[in-house]
Amino acid sequence: MTFLALPKSVTKANSKTKTTSKSTSKNVGKKDTKEQTGKKPKSPLPKQQQKRPGIGAKMKPQPQYLAPDYRGAEKLKGKAALITGGDSGIGRAVAVLYAREGADVAIIYLKTEQKDAEETARQIENEGGKSLLSAGDVTDL
Repeated sequence: MTFLALPKSVTKANSKTKTTSKSTSKNVGKKDTKEQTGKKPKSPLPKQQQKRPGIGAKMKPQPQYLAPDYRGAEKLKGKAALITGGDSGIGRAVAVLYAREGADVAIIYLKTEQKDAEETARQIENEGGKSLLSAGDVTDL
């Protein structure tokens, strides 16, 4: 393991610096914050509630993760990626787009999310990548 040693001048300077929310708010005018407060538009999607971990296959409408307008540029060709939580949500989107960039992708997922993981593997392979599924909980390590 490698550690980076900072010069004493840097560590002393940082210990003297204090940042408070007051100093930050002085730089933001009332005009700037007015547009970011108040009522927010209501989501057109139906409310959904699932026990954790949620199962993406049960969601209606299904989450969008394919990004059909994005074209890969082989930036990860010949590389391999390991993605925890790659069965659904942001992890699934990352896994599919890594495959589109040329990577082979292994995902770790909870056993209860097998169906979601299999769908992700199918999409990885549709992008031309190899997929590897590994059921397990990394918090147990």
